[in-house]
Amino acid sequence: MPIKATLVGIYPAGTMLTTPQLNPALQTLQEPSRSHGLRLTSNVEGANSGTLSANGRNVKLSTGTELQFAVSPAATGSSIGG
Repeated sequence: MPIKATLVGIYPAGTMLTTPQLNPALQTLQEPSRSHGLRLTSNVEGANSGTLSANGRNVKLSTGTELQFAVSPAATGSSIGG
């Protein structure tokens, strides 16, 4: 069964993860924080799993950074290969 994994959160090491409100049209916009300085945008219905950006610099994840994903069956007729 093909799946779709979408990035829904990025947290520095040791952070208590929160559970997002999951729904078929879930969109995430996580603004940069002092702890990691990265912006996350994602959309469950989008073609990619999410985008991390850092204002004018390369994206670097610190040791222990935690990524949170939502995983679901891929939509029928999606372009996800398998």
